[in-house]
Amino acid sequence: MYQFLVFVHVFSAVVWVGGALFSEAIVSAAHRRGDTEYARVYSLIAETGARVYPVATIALIATAVAMVAQRWSFGTLWIDIALGLFVVTFGLGVGYFSPRGKSISRAVDSGEEGPELVAQIRKVHRIQRLDLLILVAAVVLMVFKPI
Repeated sequence: MYQFLVFVHVFSAVVWVGGALFSEAIVSAAHRRGDTEYARVYSLIAETGARVYPVATIALIATAVAMVAQRWSFGTLWIDIALGLFVVTFGLGVGYFSPRGKSISRAVDSGEEGPELVAQIRKVHRIQRLDLLILVAAVVLMVFKPI
């Protein structure tokens, strides 16, 4: 059973972190093509992420808790730090990225692709880059278990 949990956990992390890395590459490429392309691609990525990331997140945390209960323990520093990083990125996703992504998608759908929208996207995009670094830090902890 533990091996199955590890598989689901790693697969969920691949979907979440891999998706975030790929999204960053696509949105950055669109940004270089101009404001209209940037807004439209960002909107599409936000809509797709809203369907993919919650499932990956739930699977990731459920398997993490189950694995800790079976083989590890809370109070282990690398686990506690990784969980803290998870809480930060989860909170950003639910409290910041999701509402802004929906707002940006509505604006793009209604044809509001002006400078104010692009400025909003740039702000959210910068914070998403920070979020991606947090995710990578969590992966480093999971792989190397340094502390």
